[in-house]
Amino acid sequence: MNLFLLLGLAVLVGLYIWDLRYFALPRLIQWLGAREIENDPVWRKVQEKLAYLAHRQRVPQPKVWILPEFAPNALVLRSRGTPAQLLLTEGLLRALSSEELDAALALCLAHGYQARRRAATTWCLIFFPFSRLLQTYPLGLQLFLFPMISFLLRLVIWPRSMKAADQNVAEGQSSLVVAAVLQRLVVVNKKIPLQRWNLALDGLFLLSPLVLEESPFWVFPLQPSIPQRRAWLLEGTACETQPSLS
Repeated sequence: MNLFLLLGLAVLVGLYIWDLRYFALPRLIQWLGAREIENDPVWRKVQEKLAYLAHRQRVPQPKVWILPEFAPNALVLRSRGTPAQLLLTEGLLRALSSEELDAALALCLAHGYQARRRAATTWCLIFFPFSRLLQTYPLGLQLFLFPMISFLLRLVIWPRSMKAADQNVAEGQSSLVVAAVLQRLVVVNKKIPLQRWNLALDGLFLLSPLVLEESPFWVFPLQPSIPQRRAWLLEGTACETQPSLS
């Protein structure tokens, strides 16, 4: 009897892993309402920029999706056996100049192909259904369970791993421009926050919505603060001691 239970459990786990590998990411993209570029000339230029940046960084060209959000941000995903998936918000194009957009896209690529991004994406996809379900629960229960989920995700995402990706971009782009882009995105995102959000996805955005909101005390932040990211970008420059604007 115990053997049959173990076999049944193994089959269920195997089916869940199979479903996670092949269907979880498309379902997530559908839930977010993202759409493909198709023949939009503006977004075609964005795709061309990404192709050039990917060639320069010597990484595969990512798949680009349009995320219908006014907040300037990007969700950077990467599952096993596929190139990075960049879900760029419509607001990202509206808020940045051409030079700033180049820096933001370079950041997306660097984070999409950092060593831990595949594992982080997998674990976030695992936690996504539970986190989505919890958002329908009473606030008191959310206050109790969300810290546990954010703590587990923090162990997988490892916020400090973002430092290497940010600094790699600064080597190809001006570190001053990259730091300025981060600051500009902070200012606009505080005025126009993301509408469709989930805790499991928070650490995979270019800028974590919780960090932008100066994350509630009961949730573990899944990214370093923007002042901290700006500090390591500006380290050794004349702007190192300049205060950050909010």
